[in-house]
Amino acid sequence: MNNRQKQIIKTLLEALSDREGLCSETVIHGMIAIKLGERVTLNEFEEALRFCDSQRWLTSLRSELNTLLWKINHSGRAALSEL
Repeated sequence: MNNRQKQIIKTLLEALSDREGLCSETVIHGMIAIKLGERVTLNEFEEALRFCDSQRWLTSLRSELNTLLWKINHSGRAALSEL
């Protein structure tokens, strides 16, 4: 994992930590770009999201429109404090 990937992962966790409740992938992607102040490709975003999910730092729920909604969980908050 390179520095850019680590930066995106940390920013993803920070973005979800700042929000209450569930958040769509589109909104999370936008929040990361705003926080970083630069473009984040869809591939970079999806890779970071999948990594966080594989580490079980996030909780997801399928919406009525069949899209995934995400939120950070306790493990994710602990990981964020260590990043």
